[in-house]
Amino acid sequence: MDKLNIAIKNKTKLIQELEKLYDIDYYKELGFFSGLFQKEIIPDIYFHQGVLNEYSYDMIQKSKLTVVNAKQIKAQIIEKFPDLPLDKVVVLYPYYNASLEYSKEIKTKFKEHFELSKNDRVIFFQAKNLNKSGIEHFFEILESLRNQNFVVIIESTSKEIQRLKPKVIKKELPFKVIFFEDYDEIDELFIFADIFILPTELKLFAQSVLKAMYFKTAVFITQSNYSAEFIDTFSRIQDSNDRSVPFKVDALLVNKDELKKIQKENYETSLNYSLESRVEKIDSIIKKLIESN
Repeated sequence: MDKLNIAIKNKTKLIQELEKLYDIDYYKELGFFSGLFQKEIIPDIYFHQGVLNEYSYDMIQKSKLTVVNAKQIKAQIIEKFPDLPLDKVVVLYPYYNASLEYSKEIKTKFKEHFELSKNDRVIFFQAKNLNKSGIEHFFEILESLRNQNFVVIIESTSKEIQRLKPKVIKKELPFKVIFFEDYDEIDELFIFADIFILPTELKLFAQSVLKAMYFKTAVFITQSNYSAEFIDTFSRIQDSNDRSVPFKVDALLVNKDELKKIQKENYETSLNYSLESRVEKIDSIIKKLIESN
């Protein structure tokens, strides 16, 4: 079994799978005194997580290979270190993490429980930080819709929902809004949904987009978010002034066949981002790295 030294902040399921394939040591920074007596180990791979900062820049320069989850992050690194060989930074998109399989029965029971008609569509918004994830823009989109054959479900922390509820009640919206607080079975909500809209201000990869696609949901995500890299232009929200989004959502609300087509395409795309496929891809990258050493 080949030895591998990995630098990563938080161990993921992907790394746990790699532990079955390689003899892995985890990189540890040397303290001041230990650095006087020990030679620092060079990580074979640095798995970057979160935003780029001084620590990550240091790790990128130290490591033989850096793995990032978006092309935009790679571009930022190359701009910062123009002399860094392009093949020293690889893009590995995240994987969807689902605890349930898609089920029409779950969807039907949800509609029955909330007394929804067969033709009602469900528009979903889910985030821990509602403001940064674009809740105001989300409601602007909904209030611009001509068709009203939909209900809205919103899931977040109890604290966030309690802040939002009075504002929603005050709006006296013409459509129904269902709130879920700290809901344990998030996957169920994605199964309930027909359309997932996330006009977020955040750039870090929104893994909820992958999950929504896996659960056969049409998706709209801000173009500046890294997860927009692998979805088509139809599904991208250019910015908060993008007036085309309500028209697109309206079209899906009235055209069942087009909605189903997009949902099916999203599901098929998501299958390329299973945990197994990510392990297979990173394993092939590691093998090339070992061969080159």
